Amino acid sequence: MKKLLPILFLSLLWWNCADDGPTLPENSPVPIEQGTGVYILNEGGFNAGNASIDYFRYADNRLFSGLFAQQNGLPLGDVLQSMTIWKDQAFIVVNNSQKILGVHPDDFIRTATIAPFTSPRYLLPLPSGKAYVTDLFSNFIYRVDLNTQQKLEDSIQVTGWTEEMVRIGGEVFVASRFSNNLYIIDTLTNGVDQMSVDFDPTSLVVDKNGKLWTLCTGDESSSLPGGILCIDPQTRQIEHRFEFPDYHTGVAAKIRINSAGDVLFFLKEAIYRMEIDAVALPTTPLIAANGRNLYSLEIQPSGSEIFTSDAGDFMQRGTVYRYTPDGSEIQFFKAGVNPNGFVFY
Repeated sequence: MKKLLPILFLSLLWWNCADDGPTLPENSPVPIEQGTGVYILNEGGFNAGNASIDYFRYADNRLFSGLFAQQNGLPLGDVLQSMTIWKDQAFIVVNNSQKILGVHPDDFIRTATIAPFTSPRYLLPLPSGKAYVTDLFSNFIYRVDLNTQQKLEDSIQVTGWTEEMVRIGGEVFVASRFSNNLYIIDTLTNGVDQMSVDFDPTSLVVDKNGKLWTLCTGDESSSLPGGILCIDPQTRQIEHRFEFPDYHTGVAAKIRINSAGDVLFFLKEAIYRMEIDAVALPTTPLIAANGRNLYSLEIQPSGSEIFTSDAGDFMQRGTVYRYTPDGSEIQFFKAGVNPNGFVFY
């Protein structure tokens, strides 16, 4: 069933235009139907307060800009880091504004503000409705109750910057930036353990066999090579290590996986494709950077299309690129400042 989103003065972009097309008339309804588009998360500039969220609709190649501000009459905040949809709500983590905003994903009306945090990064819901929130500066992994939309008091103490998370059974694995560790949380007790990996794990995915994969950037100044690791989460042993040939990991190294769980994609300046049973890293990128600052990477669940973005000079509006699974360009268009992620809806 379609739901109408009454947004004022929405910007409209056609795929082959570099600039904004005509705006829609005032009070023009925007149909958002689940399964027909993708939310684009625009980080904005640090301390600029210009974070925003756009919605791109596949059928007619339209981009509807600034959803939160248009619907709620106030800015989203400073530095949008991530957004997670849980049940009938979307939870938006606004890093430098130290808060998490709840909205309905079909109309973007605000339902909650959860705060304060120190510098939140990612939110991972559990089936119970509790959730973990990683943080840049606090030395804690926070706990949140999504049912009551409240921050809980019993945070989990760790050391340093915590980043992406994945749940495997009753455990949550957490990337610990600029360290040699992954944290492992027991979701029943909230006790925390850790295991050693290569230096600076940045992101995590789980394949169809239940194996954990992490991309580590390494550190050239300390001669610590980065690479991609395949880990057995039961034994916590590294089963395969694919070492990078150099330290050129770009501005936003990431690893992602297709919905079938059998093909990895990773962003290391350029974008590479790799089967989970590969015996070596690919040597040729699937999508070359060609001078662009590639800043994001997500794989569409339904069609395995590749979405990425060029942050440019990190001050102007960035460019979103859409590719087929084999790396053929479908289209590109301008979004907000520093598009850093995509949420398919």
